[in-house]
Amino acid sequence: MFDVTGFLDSNFGDADGVLGLTARHCRRVPQRDTARKWFERGSVSSDWLPELLYALEMETGTPVSLAKYMTGDGDDVFA
Repeated sequence: MFDVTGFLDSNFGDADGVLGLTARHCRRVPQRDTARKWFERGSVSSDWLPELLYALEMETGTPVSLAKYMTGDGDDVFA
């Protein structure tokens, strides 16, 4: 399972951090309320996740590792 809240917290801090980074690197920027709900719900829609990853990669100059945000053992997909 992917720890969305941990990913958002450690890479963006809050909804304003999402807006600032996406505004700097992406063609589209989410509404503040949308980004705020991502933090509250622990979920980012699939059409926005690539935008967030792109903004982070452009900001840091390297691809973002997601390994530390994967939780659980992941061995049994039917568990």
